[in-house]
Amino acid sequence: MKEQEQKNLNTQEQSPQQNQDKVKSQNPKTKVIVWSTAGAAIAALSSVASLTTVFSNQRKVSFLDKVLQSIKIDVKDKETKTKDDIKTIANFVSSNLDTKLYELVVEEVDGEVNKQPLDKDKPYTTFRTKFAIRNKVTKAQSNYRIFEFRDIKPPKEKEDLNKLGKISENETDRVNDKVKIEFINFNRGQHLASAVAAKDESGKFKHFNIYLKQDNDDALQYEIVNVNVETNNNEAEATFSYQLKVKSIEDEKFISDKLSIKFKDFAIPSTQLTEYLNSLQFKYKDAEKTYLQDAIKEGIIEGTPLKNSNYTLEFEKFEKNLDKIQAIVKIVDKNTKETSQTRQIDIIGFLITKKLFKMQLMQ
Repeated sequence: MKEQEQKNLNTQEQSPQQNQDKVKSQNPKTKVIVWSTAGAAIAALSSVASLTTVFSNQRKVSFLDKVLQSIKIDVKDKETKTKDDIKTIANFVSSNLDTKLYELVVEEVDGEVNKQPLDKDKPYTTFRTKFAIRNKVTKAQSNYRIFEFRDIKPPKEKEDLNKLGKISENETDRVNDKVKIEFINFNRGQHLASAVAAKDESGKFKHFNIYLKQDNDDALQYEIVNVNVETNNNEAEATFSYQLKVKSIEDEKFISDKLSIKFKDFAIPSTQLTEYLNSLQFKYKDAEKTYLQDAIKEGIIEGTPLKNSNYTLEFEKFEKNLDKIQAIVKIVDKNTKETSQTRQIDIIGFLITKKLFKMQLMQ
């Protein structure tokens, strides 16, 4: 009986310790459960926050979409801009948009407004493109929305291009011309007409250029094409031709007719020099005051001025007879070295020499 009581007593003494051991052995599991619960709570909160952010952004975009739908967008200075002029967001203006808070964004391709076709029958006066708006503070942006644009200023057509591209005949009238012809290191009076048609290795004309003046805005919309020149040495003239074309448009409606300007002041060839020589009326300067024996070549040169300072009168014969001078002359162009055929001339009207006067008295 006593042994049984002792066992019971021992059992009672060991129980507290064993209970503590049990508690210790259970504590790690409890911690895992606690931490897992906390992690789940944080994850749940994070998920809620993410969803809240998503919903918030969606609300912002949705609001911006509504703002975008409520505004109007048009081309700035529409009456002066062609479709080709419209390149950046600065070319548009909006109404009903708080520009202090929002800014327009336009869809671009290669740095320029992405202008998509709108009306195939009016390709140069219509287009469409996409716009969005962005909050300047939050940087939130709406979705893109298509806007259509019509009644854009059309480019000039053939009739207008013919007027725009004309070069005035009179040099004094060319100040207001849009198109200019320029000769490059080339004096027309010093060369035959055919010389102006020379080309360089790249196929460009070496001695002249036809271009749009750079001090006018039209240079941005138009270009000079099909430049050519036809020359006539016998007539000492050259006709320069070209066309004015709207850039980026391959359509006969938007290119001028063949325009041209003629210059008639080139050096003349030998055949023309001969004709000119034969047309001259040769005189001796102050022949009535000059004794025949005192006459010199320079008197004929001064008495018969030539129309071109590049021309010179050369003598192959200069003889004094009883009452006149007989000479054989030709014209030489000092620049082109062109030479006329010769012509025989007689100059009269000189004073009679004293010796001849005495002989006449004796008779």
